[in-house]
Amino acid sequence: MKKFFAALIAVALVLTLLVGCGGSTGTPAANSGSSNTPANSSNTPASTGSESGEIENIKMIMISVGFNIEDAKAVNDKINEYIEPLINTHVDIEWLDMGEYLSQINVRLASGEAIDVLPVFGVNLSSLYSQEALKPLDELLAQYGTGIAGSVGEKYLKCGQIGGVQYAIPIVANFASEPALLYRTDIVEELGIDLSGVKSVYDLEPIFEQVKAAHPEMTCICANSMSESQLKEWAWDGLGDEYGVLMNPTESTEVVNLFETQEYMDYCKLMREWYEKGYVMTDIATTTDNLSSIFETGMYFGTIAKDYPG
Repeated sequence: MKKFFAALIAVALVLTLLVGCGGSTGTPAANSGSSNTPANSSNTPASTGSESGEIENIKMIMISVGFNIEDAKAVNDKINEYIEPLINTHVDIEWLDMGEYLSQINVRLASGEAIDVLPVFGVNLSSLYSQEALKPLDELLAQYGTGIAGSVGEKYLKCGQIGGVQYAIPIVANFASEPALLYRTDIVEELGIDLSGVKSVYDLEPIFEQVKAAHPEMTCICANSMSESQLKEWAWDGLGDEYGVLMNPTESTEVVNLFETQEYMDYCKLMREWYEKGYVMTDIATTTDNLSSIFETGMYFGTIAKDYPG
C-alpha cells in the first residue's frame, strides 16, 4: 500500500494534463480492496518499487467530462513508459463518462471489484465510507504527501475527512460553482438570441419560446446525468443533500428545511410549467443516457449544468 501511494503521487502530475476539467467534484481516494505489498519508499520516485523487481499494477478510474478521449490510451502508455523504470509500477487508467460514473462505481464496488484509486464526490464520499470502501490516508499523507496540505490548504483538506480521518484528497481547482444553462451556440447564433438579460432561471422562458417557435422538433432542456436533479441548488446552498439548506448563504448561516420554503414551491411550479409546455425532456427523471449521447442526437437545445469562475 505504501508503494501504491508513492506511485499515486508520482503519477498525479502527469494525470493533471488529463483531468483539468475535474472542477471541485473529484477527490482521489484509495480503495480498501488494494492488495499492494508495502515496500521501501521515499519521496523520491526512483527509490520506490518492489524489492523483487516485479511490476506492481495499479487500477485507476477517472472521469471523462468531454467527448473526445481517443488519445487516452496513448497518454496512459506514456505514463507507464516513464514510471515503470522508476518505481516498478504499471497504472491502468479506465475512463467513465460523468453521466454514468456514480451508478457504475456503486455497482462495481458492490461486486467486489478491486479498484485502487477513484474520484469521489461530496455526494458519495459518505456512501463509500459506509461501504468500508475507502482506506484512511493520514499515515500515508504524513509519510509521502508532505507537500499536499500546503498545496491544497489545511481547511480544504478537511473536505475529504470523516470524523477527523482523511479518506480523500481534494484537488486544487475551482472551489465554487453556480448553476447555469449549457446551450448550443449554433442555435443562439442562428436565431439571434440575446442572452444578456438572463440573470436567473425565471428569465429563460422567452429564450425557450424563441427556440421552440423556430425548431418545434427540438426540446429545450435535457437531462444532465442520471444522478443530478434539475431542481438542485438554484437559489440556495444545498449543503450536499438538499434537506437542510442555506437559502441566503452570503448573508446568513441559518439552515432551513428546503421543502418548506416559498422559493422551492415557486421553482417546482416553474419546472412543471416548462414540462407541460414541452420545454423539458419527457423522460428526464428516468433516462439512463449520458449527456454526450443525448446531445449527439441534435434534438436538444441545452441542459442545466454547473459553471465555475473563469
